[in-house]
Amino acid sequence: LVTGGVLQLNTVFGYSPIVAGRFAGAGNIVFAVFGATAVLTAALAAYRFDGRRWTMSAVVALFVVTIAIDGAPSFGSDVGGVLALVPALGLTLLLLTGRKPKLGALVAAVVGGLIVLGIFLLIDLSLPSESQTHLARLYEDARARGIGVFVDTVQRKATANLRVFTSTIWTYFVPPALMAMIYLLRRPSGRWQRLAVGYPKLRAGLIGGLVLAVTGFAVNDSGIVIPAVILSFLVPMALLVHLSMDTRAPAGEPVAVNP
Repeated sequence: LVTGGVLQLNTVFGYSPIVAGRFAGAGNIVFAVFGATAVLTAALAAYRFDGRRWTMSAVVALFVVTIAIDGAPSFGSDVGGVLALVPALGLTLLLLTGRKPKLGALVAAVVGGLIVLGIFLLIDLSLPSESQTHLARLYEDARARGIGVFVDTVQRKATANLRVFTSTIWTYFVPPALMAMIYLLRRPSGRWQRLAVGYPKLRAGLIGGLVLAVTGFAVNDSGIVIPAVILSFLVPMALLVHLSMDTRAPAGEPVAVNP
């Protein structure tokens, strides 16, 4: 994205000239891949380097760079991505620091997404008209023609979001992926609680990824595709955690030794 996004064309998770979904910036699938990898990278780094003074600073820096690249007008210019990333990454950061999210924190995360989007809008409006993105054009259009333009855009995206349910093969991936995650993280009984005690950082990453899948689905127009792509990263992570818990006891638990 920083160099022009040339690596997206004709890739598995990118775009093709035939589909012509987007010609600049980060599309919804790119957002899903980028966001999921940022969440899981942060969780793995926090787990691997737990206790280091610089760990959380590195996670914050990673999240800031992720949001900037995905949402800045000159890079990803992804409106929905910003609205989904800020709350999801904020919640992930809260969990990684060992704090329990409260209602006030959740509201602050949503408001934070709007504030960050507002900052990107101001940057976009400061650019020459020929360099402005769809965010600035939507704002100018709404100023000229009224709030109805914004409402129509939201309705159109919501309709597209629901229509994708019946038009993509990704729909068939989500139910088995969710069932696999539930099985891996809750069986045998008590595994989820054990994960919270022994592997809180990895648990935070899985929760953050699920939140990103939900928020990404809600504020974008690619429907079930976004949760499906994110789950394609979360399920292997859940399997890794499942196998780790079977082969190594967390701190404070005795390791079973076969006679």
